[in-house]
Amino acid sequence: MFNPTPHHMKSPMVFNRQGGPQQITSSSKTKHALAFLCLFDGLRTPSIRRLVRKPRTICMKPLLTFDPSFYAPSSKSSLQETYLKSVNCPCEIAVDPSVQTVLNLLRRHTTSMPPQRVILHYFGHGCHPPMADGCLFFFTDDRARYKPIKIQNIVNACACPLCIILDCPFAGVLLAHLSSRADIFAFCACSACEQLPLSTDAPMDLFSSCLLKPFDTALFWRMRQNSSIYEEQKMPPEECCEFLNNLFMSLLDSILFDTQTKNNIESFTRDPSIAQLTRGFVLAQRVMLSFNLHPIAQPDLKPMASHPLWEFWDVALDFSVTMEKDEAISMIFKLFISSFKKFPKSGYFPLFSFLMTIQDYHESVCQVLFDYMDSTEGAAENAARSSIPKTIMKMQKPSAISLLILAKILSTGSTAPFDQQTPFNFASSSNNSVIKAGMLAMCCALNNQSLASFNRLTNLCIDHAVDCAPYSALFLGLLIERGGRLMNLPPFCETFVKLIKEDTRDDVRAASVFVLGVSKDTQYIEMLVDLLADKSPFVRVQSFFALLQMMQVAPNKEIFPKMKALQNDTDQICKNAVIDAIPTLELIEANADDAFGVKPVCFSLNGILQNLTLSVRSPGFMKRYEKNVFELKQK
Repeated sequence: MFNPTPHHMKSPMVFNRQGGPQQITSSSKTKHALAFLCLFDGLRTPSIRRLVRKPRTICMKPLLTFDPSFYAPSSKSSLQETYLKSVNCPCEIAVDPSVQTVLNLLRRHTTSMPPQRVILHYFGHGCHPPMADGCLFFFTDDRARYKPIKIQNIVNACACPLCIILDCPFAGVLLAHLSSRADIFAFCACSACEQLPLSTDAPMDLFSSCLLKPFDTALFWRMRQNSSIYEEQKMPPEECCEFLNNLFMSLLDSILFDTQTKNNIESFTRDPSIAQLTRGFVLAQRVMLSFNLHPIAQPDLKPMASHPLWEFWDVALDFSVTMEKDEAISMIFKLFISSFKKFPKSGYFPLFSFLMTIQDYHESVCQVLFDYMDSTEGAAENAARSSIPKTIMKMQKPSAISLLILAKILSTGSTAPFDQQTPFNFASSSNNSVIKAGMLAMCCALNNQSLASFNRLTNLCIDHAVDCAPYSALFLGLLIERGGRLMNLPPFCETFVKLIKEDTRDDVRAASVFVLGVSKDTQYIEMLVDLLADKSPFVRVQSFFALLQMMQVAPNKEIFPKMKALQNDTDQICKNAVIDAIPTLELIEANADDAFGVKPVCFSLNGILQNLTLSVRSPGFMKRYEKNVFELKQK
């Protein structure tokens, strides 16, 4: 036990949130935060302890009013508001708590069913530092002495997942005692052998400020660095702050995305509250390093303090301080794009996700991003892990190039960012290029996800059958194939028959044959038989599969030999596809004499969707998009 001072004892204060329980959004998996502010300093009475530097702020809020004789409700509400704004959960604050107070709070908030994460924020600047045996120090009930409790006992008292913030000297010494549970995140202000800065140049709550108020802290830190340059402290104008805040958050995401493993990123970003704290930790690594301190986390995060994007942020801040808003944004955009073209990197995708939301630069940003994805192997797979797909789907007026980016991403087999309520905003566009690109994206989405809400787009395919071919035919055919013949559709076959006869593009004709096949309209059997000898191998393949569908409805023994002859086709791709389908054809032929008709045969041999997605995700897709989307398979 350690005796700080026997003078002026005060009871621990616990601040409860005002009013009823806070409503947490459904996306939040963290339900509550508990902040333990261990600030004891001799209660403002002159003593030897007063000669030691003491904490004065937490997250840039003054701590003076936490003294009972100076207590003001505004201090409580402002600190609780910080937690609500930052991590979207209410916070209960205990100042100089006893061990029993801590345990009571844990029992009250960590036993929910189903378990939801609780944040434990230990602000230990007025307390004895933690020890290697796992002891974390609070106070006795009368505050006469420090009282330790093993952090393992704190963890064992919590039946829910935890996030532990340790803002105190030697914080890293406790990490070894937290490794027994996989559902714990921890953020430590320094390593096991490091003291927090004693310099008055930085507030003692710098680490907590980085985690909970990263943008404000980044501005403060940059202005502090420039204090010797400017005669007076210069801050960005108010009208720039919203843009800068969004830019900064996306920059932190980019640094994280570029430096950490896929599993680590998924782990730290699955819970929105933890994701926000992790962004702050990225900043903390840079800021604390200037004091030769090394914040650490559990699970371990690789160093990010020297990432090149920090230089971009510093220049962006300088632009915003010295230029008008529009000029500053233009310069920031040009700097980023020119740098990316010289040194392209998939790690910068989160920044693209933000910049494409700025209307004035949307087309330029999307074009640069698409060109990179269309020329770089693996770029689309990396983009699928970023926020780009969701950003595009949220756009009220998506552009054609943004929807092509979405198609590239969905073609990789990644889960589409759709649910039954997702609006398909591209469908209301008056621009056929936008609708066409949107249909392609939906085709790629159907590769691994099919929702009933997609059926709302069938009439769109029919209305734009010619304008958006071949993707209108492909999308309509895929929807009918999945929805069956119960779909109530207006007549559409004649439109696609006309495309088969008149269009010069092989992919348009092949897609039109595909949609005729899934319609199972037997009046077109003779035309399909003639197309078995078409000049395009892909049209021949689709004619074969269309007839395969129709033979189940109206088997014709004279047609079976003509279909089988295609297994000797001169094109190897066509030949292989037919050979794979011959057993199914023979099964249909064997059932043709059945008195009860041909039994339905379940098969999914037509690889048209697989061929499409392969073409979309392969480099050089833009050339194929306007000429022949299946050209890749014909080489």
